[in-house]
Amino acid sequence: MPRLCTICSHAKREAIEAALVNGDPFRRIATQFSLSEASVRRHKADHVSLFLAKAKAAQEISQADDLLAKVAGIEAEARRIAKKAEKAGNLSVAMSGVRELARLVELLAKLRGELQQTTTVNLLMNPQWLSLRNVIIAALAPFPEAQTAVLAALQQGNGIGHAQTLTE
Repeated sequence: MPRLCTICSHAKREAIEAALVNGDPFRRIATQFSLSEASVRRHKADHVSLFLAKAKAAQEISQADDLLAKVAGIEAEARRIAKKAEKAGNLSVAMSGVRELARLVELLAKLRGELQQTTTVNLLMNPQWLSLRNVIIAALAPFPEAQTAVLAALQQGNGIGHAQTLTE
């Protein structure tokens, strides 16, 4: 059965870990709390690093929550100003507020991970692809069987290169 860590069960564990986190020398911590220097080293290596990782993760979550709260506060203020401008009949300022709100909603969605941020490229409409496709078709014009085979292969490859006729 594994041995229980003397520091994990120590009455002053929090003070010991605070000293370790502050970088106090192992010997000083051991002397101050009547521990062996080896047990202080083991505790730091085996338990404090996990504690620090959890603390860092908690801090990052807290900072993200603060950021979300700040953006939400700015959003509320932008809504208030836009409504005030609309009531005053200042439609250009109201529209500016609406644009800002749209930007803030997008930012909030990104921060919350609700917005997919990948780029989709439609190769079928890409000018380089259209040009290359036409060059291939023209080059294969003297070889109708090869042209038909290439066009068939292009159609099977995820729909790239719609069915073509020789007149295109």
